Amino acid sequence: MPNRYLASTAGGLRTLLGLASTFVLAGGYLASACFLIAALHKPFAPARVGLWHFNDEFSLHLGFGASPIALPGTELLGWWLVPAGVLLGSAGVLMMNKLATAVLHWEGRVWSAYVTETGFIERVRGWIRLHWTACIEIGLVVGLLVADHVHLVPFSNTPFLLVLAWVSLRLRHLRWRDVGLVRPDSWAQTIAIGVLAGLALECFSLLVTEPLIARATGVLPDLSDMRPVVGSPVMLGIAMAHNWTLAAFGEEMAWRGYLLNRFMDLSIRRNLGPFLALILTSGLFGIAHSESQGLGGMLQEGFAGFVLGLLYLASGRRLAIPVIAHGTSNSLALVMIFFNRYPGL
Repeated sequence: MPNRYLASTAGGLRTLLGLASTFVLAGGYLASACFLIAALHKPFAPARVGLWHFNDEFSLHLGFGASPIALPGTELLGWWLVPAGVLLGSAGVLMMNKLATAVLHWEGRVWSAYVTETGFIERVRGWIRLHWTACIEIGLVVGLLVADHVHLVPFSNTPFLLVLAWVSLRLRHLRWRDVGLVRPDSWAQTIAIGVLAGLALECFSLLVTEPLIARATGVLPDLSDMRPVVGSPVMLGIAMAHNWTLAAFGEEMAWRGYLLNRFMDLSIRRNLGPFLALILTSGLFGIAHSESQGLGGMLQEGFAGFVLGLLYLASGRRLAIPVIAHGTSNSLALVMIFFNRYPGL
């Protein structure tokens, strides 16, 4: 226990020193660049570039020529700014280079010791051998979302995700029941929980998250594609059928049943795996809706994906409750759209 505590403390100190050196290097290079830019720019804009002291306050101002100095002040260096800027800037760059070399040498020794002591390289190689197929699959998912965003995917990306999920499961000798497509122990309880969760999700979105997103971004989710549903029972019926098949059932199978589990397979730290996988899956779920619903819809659907993912994990990785919750939430939204009562429509 003492050795583990000392090792953890030493690791924390190394991390703090690494961060401190990074900030020092960034600040040093930035200051050196400012002096060099001022020195090189002074001959081209002598009245706008210089080091001033303002008469009404205790401050200095290094001008780069973007605009004339409006406040009354005294230029301190004049043309001496050119040699002084070159000297200070060059000296700063040389000092930062020496510091960077020393830091890299020190971090290299620390990294080598860490790799030797922990077998880090062997662990990474083993992780790659075990999960390279999952990395390829997630790359295909990202590529599909990019293709959808530039209008290369017809109708919806969900069928393509389902095909990819089916192939992945088959290659790993798994079935849909292994990712949660199983009969509930109690249909009545499952339906009740799913309906209540869906209603709560939609109400919370309408009353809390969508107003917050609108205030932060200035836009609501773009639901212009749903305007044909307003006042049309036929279009409402078509939208409901799409909702309960491709949206609720299809998206939950693809995003929660397949992709969330695939991200969890990639996790190195099991205690953080579900949370990180949930964040990544929810983010991609929101991005998948950005093409049709804009920035507001992306953020709202990302939040909805997070809640549905929580329901999936809390129910023991079973899909029934998130499917029902997803369909119920969308159904309430469609009814409000039909009566032209949905905000921002």
